[in-house]
Amino acid sequence: GGIQNTGSGSRIIGATDGIQFAGDSLITGGITNAGTISGSANAIHFNNALVDFIGDITNASTGRILSTGGAAAINLELFDNFVGDITNAGRVVGTAGALGISMNSGFFVGDITNSGTVSSTSGAAVAISLTGGTLTGNVSNSGLLLASGTAAAGLLINGAVLDGSITNSAGGVISAVGATGVGINMLTGTVTGGISNAGDILATGAGGIGINVAADGFSGGITNAATGLISAGSTGILVSIATFTGDITNSGDILSATATGIVLSGSIFDGSVTNAAGALISGANGILVDTTNF
Repeated sequence: GGIQNTGSGSRIIGATDGIQFAGDSLITGGITNAGTISGSANAIHFNNALVDFIGDITNASTGRILSTGGAAAINLELFDNFVGDITNAGRVVGTAGALGISMNSGFFVGDITNSGTVSSTSGAAVAISLTGGTLTGNVSNSGLLLASGTAAAGLLINGAVLDGSITNSAGGVISAVGATGVGINMLTGTVTGGISNAGDILATGAGGIGINVAADGFSGGITNAATGLISAGSTGILVSIATFTGDITNSGDILSATATGIVLSGSIFDGSVTNAAGALISGANGILVDTTNF
């Protein structure tokens, strides 16, 4: 079962969508790609709230999944249940404003794992966007999540529930290139498993923020390992959520070029901030606690 695009020279190209799932459909066996899947709107598109998908989406090291200017390269727009993983070792690319991987409905049970490149360019570019639905699993990166645009985000959570963790492993890079880019941007929604970084989280634009926590619920804390770098033009870590549950622990570098390393603002902060021996938190202010119960 499923869809196999097996050779590095194999191509599935759609004037609108490369692959679209619509109607009351049950798909078993997943999608495996080692070639090219491309669409001007979406490369892979889930387009009906009755779609049930059991299996994985796997993009091999030779694989390219490409949207040339529509919505997203992998667009989980409308679906009921997705049971499986999205695993990328190749390239998942959204150009001209298209997102890399997008989910905005449904129930997803599995992990999103990147060891290749997921990228998005132009405007409000987002490499991985979770704007609705529930993902029970983890988002893990050991490759490159790259968003390039004025208001870019490497990973965006805005309305979704992530019942799991966010991990950027050693060697992994999450980069938002643009004036107000944010490496990991949590605006609304819930995250239950915290953030662990051992790689690089970069938002070097003048208004850039490395990690922004303004979501409806956040627990699990933020850990920056000895190999970890969180570097931003403005704020390294900004916490403005009503209640933050967990610790911020730094063993690496958290850097602000012009403003503050860590800001706790307008929150109930249920945890501690620990800077380990040899670690660095740097900025015009290292740590700013503003109108926060701490």
